Amino acid sequence: MKRLLRQIDFKTLMRMGIIVFAYLIFQYGVLPAFNNTRGDFANYYTASRLLADGVPFERAYSDFVWFQQQMDRYGIENQVGGFIPHPPSTALVFLPLAPFNPVTAKNIWTSLGIVLVILNIWLLTRIAGGGWLVTTLLFLGTGYGLINNFLFGQQYLLVTSTILLGIFFYQRGQFAAAGVCFALMTPVKYFGVVFIAYGLWQKKWPLVLSASLTIAAVLGATVVLAGSQVFSTFASEVLTRHLVGEIQDPFSVYFQSWNSLFGRLFLAEPTLNATPPMPSVFLFYLCKNAIFWSLLAFTLYIFSKLHYNDRARTNLLHFALLPVVVLLIAPANTTYYFLLMAMSAVFLVKLLQDSNRPAAAAVIGALFVVLNLPHFMKLQFLASSWTTPLAYSRLWLTLTFFVITIWIFREKIRPLVPKSAGFWATLALVVATTTALGYTKRMGRVTDAAQWLRVDSPVFNRHLGLLMKSPSVSGGKLVFSYCELLNDNYAIYTGEGDRLTPRGIPNYYHPSLAADGQKLLAETIFDGTNWITASDRPYQKPGLLIPGSSPAWHPGGENFACVQAGRILIVSPDDFDAEEFDMPGEVYDLAYSADGQRLAFCSKTESGYTLGIFNTAGRGTETILFSDQRIDEPCWAEDDGAILFSWRQNGNRDVWVANVADKSLARLTLDPAADSSPTWDARNRWVIFTSDRGRGLEFSTLYWLPFPGDNPGGTTSTTTNKSAQ
Repeated sequence: MKRLLRQIDFKTLMRMGIIVFAYLIFQYGVLPAFNNTRGDFANYYTASRLLADGVPFERAYSDFVWFQQQMDRYGIENQVGGFIPHPPSTALVFLPLAPFNPVTAKNIWTSLGIVLVILNIWLLTRIAGGGWLVTTLLFLGTGYGLINNFLFGQQYLLVTSTILLGIFFYQRGQFAAAGVCFALMTPVKYFGVVFIAYGLWQKKWPLVLSASLTIAAVLGATVVLAGSQVFSTFASEVLTRHLVGEIQDPFSVYFQSWNSLFGRLFLAEPTLNATPPMPSVFLFYLCKNAIFWSLLAFTLYIFSKLHYNDRARTNLLHFALLPVVVLLIAPANTTYYFLLMAMSAVFLVKLLQDSNRPAAAAVIGALFVVLNLPHFMKLQFLASSWTTPLAYSRLWLTLTFFVITIWIFREKIRPLVPKSAGFWATLALVVATTTALGYTKRMGRVTDAAQWLRVDSPVFNRHLGLLMKSPSVSGGKLVFSYCELLNDNYAIYTGEGDRLTPRGIPNYYHPSLAADGQKLLAETIFDGTNWITASDRPYQKPGLLIPGSSPAWHPGGENFACVQAGRILIVSPDDFDAEEFDMPGEVYDLAYSADGQRLAFCSKTESGYTLGIFNTAGRGTETILFSDQRIDEPCWAEDDGAILFSWRQNGNRDVWVANVADKSLARLTLDPAADSSPTWDARNRWVIFTSDRGRGLEFSTLYWLPFPGDNPGGTTSTTTNKSAQ
């Protein structure tokens, strides 16, 4: 084998490989990234624009549609986005690009990406001390991940640069500078935490101190620019669910994680994973925790036993293993995360070359390149029944990479397997405890009577990124705003699967259907401004009526209400004659009562949020609820005797109902997910709402719940509305 390897002209092969990889990355990643705003770039850019414009963006964590409207307002087209699950400090990254229009900003970011590729290759070469050919080949060998990083405008080239700069300074004993570099992007992408923890383990106190101060400075700058409320909302709405992998579809094969694999095998979820091969909540937690803690414990053991005579080589091997382990235990992985693993491949290959082990170096390099190919994309058809594990090729290859690495360097680890009974007993105890806690928490949580509202139409058969928002029932017909990531636009649909607005630009939100089932009001963004649109029949392109938001048809059809500049407008659809009414605070979200005499509304003031009623005849207002937490989307129910609404209490958004007569409140939904957008189905006496329960953050579909009076054995909770008394 060694003789064969000596006969091969590796430099020529490497040059050819570099040319091939560079062409593919430039052709399919860099070029398509120019002159468009597609991908995650739109999310980052929009958040930075909001920050630069002084617009509070905590709603980005609780209202997917609101954030999409901001994207529309900034001129980003044909791109569905959302700021979830990014931490608030993410908005700082693109602040230097905020003065530019989206296309120019994307072109600047793409150009910077090319510079960062060169910088990363240079840093890897300097850190490892290897040749530029091997380093360039391996870095470009991230292939599909590097393509997607450019294509989607991701930040992982920048993250990799900061981590490599930290290692560069660490090698040279400049630990304070290393801490700054490791921490700089940590409030944005958490990966730097493991390198700071490594510095703590090595007792490099200047590194730990400088990292802590850097993180504090980044968070402090975010608070100064965005306020503290955005952190409160992020912590309560996003962080915990994000850390356990609840982003988008948690069952998606795209994420190639143990959470996703075991979820598909063991967790039954009616909308995304209705028929797992072996439904068992206990097995899900057992397998997930066994893998996580075993990998973590074994890694810590390896780190404590692994030693070269040369301390610099030991550190290099440690730095090589860290990204592999993080990617193995992460609750969700995407392709561009694997840019970080390039340092693993480069460092390992250099260590093996220095040990005169070219065959082992070739194995590591080849496995790394294969790992980064998009094979898992072609194996998704296997993600059903007992063939599901076969669809997780990248996960298995990452595990193989880790195992082979440990085996290759086994001589540096003595003993290779822990012999201490205490080690195994502690591991078993931790696995058993975390499994019991997870299982008990899931099985013991209070549930409600809500059920998935399945919409039987081929239009909704696919579930990748499926979003159903803003349901409304009128004349017995259900309408809602629907989007799927692959379609890249929001359109209005009926419960029968009929599309009421055309495809393509612009997006349409917050539908309000007239009682005749034909006339449709919707909200859209035109030239950076919210407009109310109207159409008289399905598939007709809606025409612009009047600037405004939150449209609501009068039940008789003679007028509609909307919000304009924080005021209520009642508009005649025939001549656009409008009456304006000032309300306390800034009004949003309107709903007509069935008798057409009252408008439920929400408003925001400096002191808090109000759910109120505006009497259109007497011109008087009545407060139903005042709160320091946001109230959204009121809807009349029960013959105008009750108002449904969405409200965040104790860190959780749920559907509530207020009795109009005595202002008492009842919480209708009890799931820890985000429940919102309630509407009243009088024919079935249902409360229809959207929820992301079991589906991932804000990727909502429709659920229904019997009204409390029709469900004596239900699990609603009632409270006294002190603020209204």
